[in-house]
Amino acid sequence: MAKVGYIFKANHYDSYEADKEWMLKFGCVQVIEEETDHELMRPQWKQLMNALDRGDELVVSKFSNAVRGVRELAVCIEMCRICLLYTSPSPRDGLL
Repeated sequence: MAKVGYIFKANHYDSYEADKEWMLKFGCVQVIEEETDHELMRPQWKQLMNALDRGDELVVSKFSNAVRGVRELAVCIEMCRICLLYTSPSPRDGLL
C-alpha cells in the first residue's frame, strides 16, 4: 500500500509548492505533476490510475482538477481510498 500524490499544475495555482511539500511530508512516495499542456488528455492521471493497486492512497491537491466526470470518479473510488488536501494549510496541519 502506497500513498501517491497528484497535482495538476493549473494556471494561477498559487499554493503549488506548499501543496507538494505537504504531500511529501504526509508520506507520499511519489508526487505526479501534470502540466497544463496536457489538460484535455491528462496522460499522467490515466497512467497513475492504471498503476494504483487496491489499498493505495491517492492524495490530490484539488479534487476538481483530478476527477472530471462521473466515470473518472467511479474508477477513482473503486481503485483507492481518497485523501483530500485542503489548499489552505491550517494550524492543525502543522504547516503554519
